[in-house]
Amino acid sequence: MTSPTMRHIVPKEILPALKALGKHDWLEWRPKNTDPPSTELEVKIPDDPAIAEHEAFLFKLQFDWNWKGFDLLRLYAYSKTLALGPKLLRPTVEQCEALQHVDVNVTLQEYQQPFPSFVVEFPEEFRRKLTQEFRHDCPRFVLNYHDEKTHYVLTYCVHDSKRGSTGNIISPRKQFKTIEDALRFMTDDDGPDLQQGEVLQRIACNFGLMLTNFGAKSAGPLDPASHSRNQSQAKSRRPHKARRAQAMLDAAFTEIGFEQDVVFYDTHSASNDPSEPTGRVVKTHWRRGHFRRQRHGKGLNQTKLVFIRPCLVNAELFKGDLADTEYRISIKEVKGDASSPAAESQVSRIGG
Repeated sequence: MTSPTMRHIVPKEILPALKALGKHDWLEWRPKNTDPPSTELEVKIPDDPAIAEHEAFLFKLQFDWNWKGFDLLRLYAYSKTLALGPKLLRPTVEQCEALQHVDVNVTLQEYQQPFPSFVVEFPEEFRRKLTQEFRHDCPRFVLNYHDEKTHYVLTYCVHDSKRGSTGNIISPRKQFKTIEDALRFMTDDDGPDLQQGEVLQRIACNFGLMLTNFGAKSAGPLDPASHSRNQSQAKSRRPHKARRAQAMLDAAFTEIGFEQDVVFYDTHSASNDPSEPTGRVVKTHWRRGHFRRQRHGKGLNQTKLVFIRPCLVNAELFKGDLADTEYRISIKEVKGDASSPAAESQVSRIGG
């Protein structure tokens, strides 16, 4: 499989226009108290010569009603990703399996990620597992965009630039207390694609928290050889060759990762656990980890989020592969202020 670029997510013909737009806050939104919840949107195209070059795209963006609502928010997230420099996280199967079972029980004001936007590329082995579980082809990517001003989290599952995607617009609402409540917001008509998307989006949000807590580092261009070649060709005296090389550079990912190793879980015997009944052997099982708001500081007048690691009980009795157990996790602590409003989400299919 070739190294991915934003061309795997965004159709290449609109990528230059989106990058130019992404340098501006060209879309404004306000939550509307409707049932189901919705968002009021307003397109504001800035006066920028670099944007004016894309007249046909701008006309479609403003006047094609097929691009309203979720599509506009999706394009906004893509534009910011391109303008800020696309960043890609390539987690292991083990990390994905762990975070699949971690509730994001933090409010939107508590939520953090180290970059406004980043993309998660899921391992092929993990995608095969979710494809079998949901009987639906699992997307390769999730793109997470976090808007600090409005506290919206825009998260999209993407197969490739030519196929449809599912999206979750997580916005400040009174109906839901946490991001987890928002992720679980479903209707009877939601099919396996959206149910599968809930799992992928939960993992991506947890990675945002993890990267913030443990520290994120840049590993440089995802494809160093291609990056170096395109840098050289972008200086070519042949305009067509230079433009193509620059377009490839604009779509190229910087790979990100964690600054430090993490501890996945604790283990102990049920015989040492007062919560377990005595006089019988308890099967190996996982006890869920969770987020907890903890007082700290002088006079205990500050609050922070900490993560209580899950625990594998009676691990010594387990003879199989740990991947076959319920779940694992690799979060210790997430920083933030615990006093914040509730959140809710919208979920919708989005045409590519």
